Amino acid sequence: MLRGWIEASVKYAADELVQGRLASSDAISRLSELLLVEAVRHYSSQLSADEVGRLNGVRDTRIGRANSLIHRELAAPWSVEALAREVLLSSDAFEQRFTSAVGISPATYLTRWRLKATQYSLRETPKPIGQIASQAGYASEDAFNEELTEHLGQSPERWREERAAPPAPATTFEFVSVR
Repeated sequence: MLRGWIEASVKYAADELVQGRLASSDAISRLSELLLVEAVRHYSSQLSADEVGRLNGVRDTRIGRANSLIHRELAAPWSVEALAREVLLSSDAFEQRFTSAVGISPATYLTRWRLKATQYSLRETPKPIGQIASQAGYASEDAFNEELTEHLGQSPERWREERAAPPAPATTFEFVSVR
């Protein structure tokens, strides 16, 4: 059902644009909003409970702002107190609202997000480990190594080596003369 609705909507949008109707920009704008809502609904229906919690956090404007700060400024020395100040709540109220909305404490969320970001950087970039640690807000490379080793069961270097994407195969083209 959803697929049919999306296909019909995209066809409608294309027809509006091709025909150059005056209302097409407003219609397309509204349609794009509906498609986004449906895409988020579909996406969220396939998430784990932990991942759904992150989406729930944006419903509360203060918790959503705290999440945004964490994601935008991962290297900042965030603490529950610092985040609470940023969103104009007491530390206790912030921690309770965050945990209620997201399903985990702000400290746990921050740690998990930093670990995900560093795992991505280790796997997808050639950045030195110290730089990755610094960009994720770790006070030192040693602190990062210790936390990642505890979380993954192996050192960042070893984890990176085992998950490094294989180099892309060399592409060769053969030009054939056509007569």
